[in-house]
Amino acid sequence: MRGALAVARRELAALAAAPTALVFLLAFSALTNLSVLGMERLFDRGQADLEPLFAVLPWLGLLLLPALSMGLWSEERRSGSLELLLSLPLPTASLVVGKFLASLAFAGLALAGTFGLWIAVARFGEPDHGALLAGYLGSLLLFSAFLSIGSFVSALTRSQATAFVLSVAVGFVFLFSDVPAIGAVVEELGGSGAPALLASLSLSAHFEAITRGVLGASDLAFFVSLSAAFLGATVLCVDGRRRDRRPLAELSLCLVGLVAFNLLATPLLGRLRLDCTSDGLYTLDPSSRAIARSLPEGTRLQLYLSQEAAATSPRFLGFAEFVGEVLDDLERASRGRLTIERIDPAPLTDAEDRALAAGLTFVPLGVHGGGRELCFGAVAIGPEGDQRSLPFLAPEREQHLEAELARLLLEVAHPERKRVGVLGSADIVPELLHGGLQGRGWQVVDAARARFDFRELPLDTTAVPADIDVLWVVHPEQLAEPTARAIHRFALAGGALLLQVDPLAEADRGQMTGEDEFEGYIAERESGLPNLLRAWGLELVPRKVVVDRTLGRRLPAGAGGLQEAATNVHWLSAAASAFGDSRLLGGLGELGLFTPGELRPLADVDPPSGLEREPLLSSSGDSMLLDVSEVQVRVDPRELLASIVPGGDRQVLAWRVHGLSPWPEILGAVGGGDRFQSFRAGSEGQPEAEGTEADPVASAPMTAIVLADVDLLADGLWISADERDGQVVGMRPYADNGPLIETLLAELAGGAELASVGPRARYTRPFSRFVELERSAEERLARELGAARALEAELQAALLASEEALTSSGVRPDPAAASALREDLAVARRDLRALTRDRDAEVQALKRRAVLWNVLGFPLFVLLGAGLRGLTRRS
Repeated sequence: MRGALAVARRELAALAAAPTALVFLLAFSALTNLSVLGMERLFDRGQADLEPLFAVLPWLGLLLLPALSMGLWSEERRSGSLELLLSLPLPTASLVVGKFLASLAFAGLALAGTFGLWIAVARFGEPDHGALLAGYLGSLLLFSAFLSIGSFVSALTRSQATAFVLSVAVGFVFLFSDVPAIGAVVEELGGSGAPALLASLSLSAHFEAITRGVLGASDLAFFVSLSAAFLGATVLCVDGRRRDRRPLAELSLCLVGLVAFNLLATPLLGRLRLDCTSDGLYTLDPSSRAIARSLPEGTRLQLYLSQEAAATSPRFLGFAEFVGEVLDDLERASRGRLTIERIDPAPLTDAEDRALAAGLTFVPLGVHGGGRELCFGAVAIGPEGDQRSLPFLAPEREQHLEAELARLLLEVAHPERKRVGVLGSADIVPELLHGGLQGRGWQVVDAARARFDFRELPLDTTAVPADIDVLWVVHPEQLAEPTARAIHRFALAGGALLLQVDPLAEADRGQMTGEDEFEGYIAERESGLPNLLRAWGLELVPRKVVVDRTLGRRLPAGAGGLQEAATNVHWLSAAASAFGDSRLLGGLGELGLFTPGELRPLADVDPPSGLEREPLLSSSGDSMLLDVSEVQVRVDPRELLASIVPGGDRQVLAWRVHGLSPWPEILGAVGGGDRFQSFRAGSEGQPEAEGTEADPVASAPMTAIVLADVDLLADGLWISADERDGQVVGMRPYADNGPLIETLLAELAGGAELASVGPRARYTRPFSRFVELERSAEERLARELGAARALEAELQAALLASEEALTSSGVRPDPAAASALREDLAVARRDLRALTRDRDAEVQALKRRAVLWNVLGFPLFVLLGAGLRGLTRRS
């Protein structure tokens, strides 16, 4: 190794002294900056990363690195110095490795000249430095592969031009060996297995895998083995010159060894990898992997992307590539059970018809998109043909992408209808399941019957049936203790539970049938399971409802006898995004809640270990708690609005709970007559003493959603009847309460694995400084535009008054004053145009300075270094 380092130092000094080295560095810098910064492509993507750089480096390496390696051995042969070099008391391997290391170090110097781009994206954004570091490591490995190929080709000929052309040709084959066109040619020559064999040696595929921020053992082994194979071949060629022989057999063995090694390395090392991204961006959740491995054979997932439309938005195209990588990870995790198909639904094609039939959304891109429509959705197809779809994969939903894909795959893997057991108030549950039109239940249930089989459980239930997938507890007022224990045991055994409690259930009309309707109206209609909630560290604030000025529904004049429009602060009605950003709310429109309560974490109870809680629905900061009696007595919404004094805090209306549920201590030991045989896991408690059993222990992670409102189930809160000639011909929803309940039930029916799939890290990393500058510029522009428009209106009013004076009195105003007014108006309009035109001038100036620094910085450094070296040698 010492000899190789000595040769490397000698070769590096010779390279630095050669004029071609200066030309190489300047050419590499110029082409890099022209490709990456031309037309400000790096910044226009809106993504703070170096994807444009890593996309162009394979091309630059293919064209420029052969110029660096073509003279390694061919020049030695042409000048006759090879015999002198071979006479040195050094092994041939030391000579080959030394020359290779010198050229690699010089290529690394050229690569270091792009660090200015790294500094630029770090200055204007928050890039993933781990991914960038992995990208530079992959670039260095790619350069080593090109240089080892060039070293081998240079040892075959004495002509540098020939060595350059052959190096480019061989590098091209290895770089694009996975291109279908090349694969078709190879298949004709070598049979059906040849394309896959050649594709396994693709430089671009392994390089792209590393530049996304993942160091795979198989990718690293590929680059190391490729460089080692061609350096070994170079040693054989040079040593053949020394021994005057042609080692054709040994060269063939090197090629066969390279192919065989990589064929074995891919299956053996394919699962060993290091995710270098800061938040594990390309590491699937363990639950997602388990779901992928549990899929039945023949499951397919089709990804529809309008390629031509997506190409008009580089930012969206980058997100589409990220989605494709997540799908590839799912495909690998499935071990052959899942197949990913990529389809371009181009206009007027069968693919477009299939996308429309699957319910995918086509989004118009407007003028900037050339009038095109973008389709970007996913369709999962089970082995039996069952189909589910995600209509549109929006970048804003990227954190929930993995969970949504996992849910989609679970639904086609288990297409049978899930069984939902419904238990709760005798005044609500029968009406919920069997009331409504034609006795099919309220519309919330009727709309979900296609996916779920609803079964009413009796109020005296002491054991939840084992075939129930989801237990839906609605308004559990005054449940008997054995029934409450059954619900607890169901949760302990890993059950899925939707619990709806309410401090004031207006839908409970059971006490409204008496002679004194007012007395029935103000009666208590509160429900809850305080022991179970306490076990999860939660409580329903008693006799308090949430009122909200921001989310309150605006009632028009005439509604309920109102003389004028007013805001009903205890009827919360707003877009789902206003209640929170949980993935379960994605795609939902307006939601309506009536007198909801607050579910508050208990201050005197620590959160149970192993139990995760996530807020699903929350009020705005313009809200507060109000006593139930205030809502029951004050029927004028304006009085309620005037009584609100917001505290600035958001009240949580719904929680999602997942994990191992503890047995509430307040329930004590289980009675001797109860063997809690409803354990879904099949386990039974062992009696500690006669007539007494130990408290049950959680046998599996449970999933629960607790919602502090029952009224949202009622038809009148989200859907209205469409009547014609006094007959109901249909229903017209004006809110998404029904889809919300269906989404919650589907989430719970997905089981513990789906519940444990957490949100992914964000792929999107915008240039935050540009965004802030653009926002401040917009705010400044709005202020200045307001002043300029006010001035323009004032000047126009003065001119109009002057003209009216001339018309009414016949006296012409002072011509000089009128002329001055017109000049001032022209200046005001010119200022308006200038403000509109220059609103992003600061951002553009920053971009231009960053481009100028990167274009000139490294070349000036190289020229300065060359000048100093020339002065040193002259002195």
